[in-house]
Order: sequence, then structure tokens, then C-alpha cells
Amino acid sequence: MSDGIQQIFEYAPFALKIVTLGGSVLFSLSAVMALVYGVSYTMGILCVYIFTLGLVNVVCEVSPFGLNKLMTVLPFMGDLRGRGVLYILEGLMTLGPTMGAIGQAGGSLLLIAGAASLCWSYFGPSQTPIGYDDPSTASQGFRRYEDQEHDAGYGQF
Repeated sequence: MSDGIQQIFEYAPFALKIVTLGGSVLFSLSAVMALVYGVSYTMGILCVYIFTLGLVNVVCEVSPFGLNKLMTVLPFMGDLRGRGVLYILEGLMTLGPTMGAIGQAGGSLLLIAGAASLCWSYFGPSQTPIGYDDPSTASQGFRRYEDQEHDAGYGQF
């Protein structure tokens, strides 16, 4: 591969993480602002869900410890395809006029991040999550989450 394409493949996951993080923060902020300025009961419940999903996104993108804990409850969050679909669904929730410009901007960023996650999972370099159903990592000192008693996820011992 050429040097420029190599750099794109090196920095694409970090750029995707930044776009998702920014979209999630705007996503959650729009829900808080809608609740503060008063909305109907149904929209208030939706805003609570939006805020919670935004926090889940932030945990997935920032904290490997939190992601490992979250994967025990929501296993699809460990895969780019699962996260991509979730980001697209979340982004569609805020595109209405009720959430305002901040919500629409956050939703648009999440739509972009979801589409990019799906594209990266299908067309990017093949990567198997280390330590998860991968027999080739047995010699590298990795073990599954369920096999660990005191640690918080995958890692070397």
C-alpha cells in the first residue's frame, strides 16, 4: 500500500472515535436542553432515553473498562457493525424539529459515525477482537472475560 493510504488506515479509527464522541455529547446535551426548556411528557421520556444512550456511547468510546462491562449486557456493542447500527438509529431519533439545532447536529454526526462504522467493518482491514473467541490468541496470554475473576475485561496476565 502507498504511504498515504497506510496513514488513512492508521488514523481512521481515532477519527471515527472523535466523531462519535462529539456526536454523543451533542446528542446528550440536546436531550438535557429539551428537558430544561420543557417538553411534553412523551418527549420527556424520549429525552431521558436519548441522554442515557448518549452516555452509553461515551462509555463505549472512552473507557475500555466500561465497554467490557457493557459487553456483558449488550454483546453487540463490541462489534463495529452493532455499534454502527445503534449509532444510525440514535442519529435518526434527533433529526426532528423538536430537538433543535444541537440535537440535529449531534444526530447528523452519529449518522455519519454509524455509516462509517459499518463501512469500516465491511471494507476496512480485517480485525478479530483480541481475546474474544479467537483461538490464535491462546498463546499470547489472553483469556476471555468470563474466565477472569478479578480483572475487568480482556487483557494480558
